[in-house]
Amino acid sequence: MAIALEHINFIVRRLTIEEKYPGGWEQCLIDHASSLGTRVWYDEHLFRDGAMNPIDMENLVNAWRDIGFQAILINGEKNG
Repeated sequence: MAIALEHINFIVRRLTIEEKYPGGWEQCLIDHASSLGTRVWYDEHLFRDGAMNPIDMENLVNAWRDIGFQAILINGEKNG
């Protein structure tokens, strides 16, 4: 299975979510239930969320950063 990519993508390994997300993988799915299949996609390895503009992506990244995740830009430069 694969994840859909659209606009600006925020991708996290499922294993990382299981290790770091408060409540683990199951809680992550509960928290994103309203967006599954529209903005949020996942498979057995990856979780994808995204935005259509940089401001919304910044808010998304900051929300994940607030719960302990570290963002890395696609070009490999660390973001924060």
